[in-house]
Amino acid sequence: ALDSASSPLQKREKLYLLAVGYYRSGDYSRSRNLLDQSLE
Repeated sequence: ALDSASSPLQKREKLYLLAVGYYRSGDYSRSRNLLDQSLE
């Protein structure tokens, strides 16, 4: 298996997609927390 998720960019992208998912389901505070993490 290729461990490509270890690159910072892809980790950030994954966090962003998670945040979008939470936002769409109405979990705004968790979405915001993930976005803050992805922007560090």
